[in-house]
Amino acid sequence: MQILGLNVNNEEPPRPLAIFALLFAGSVLVMLMSGCATRAGCDSWDYIYVVPEDSLETKRQVLAHNLVYQELCS
Repeated sequence: MQILGLNVNNEEPPRPLAIFALLFAGSVLVMLMSGCATRAGCDSWDYIYVVPEDSLETKRQVLAHNLVYQELCS
């Protein structure tokens, strides 16, 4: 049985054109999907501010959050 030019039962080697077609289709799909990467998630994310009453650990976590936000959304 053959699917897209590839022999499923391994009775014969795959046809080069079938391999090329699958690689080409995969490449096109990857290129199209990479265009979907936007910064839409940054619209609902913002900096967090600390207050003097926050513990040192909380301040460290806020700093880590803000650095990630700056790296991803700047």
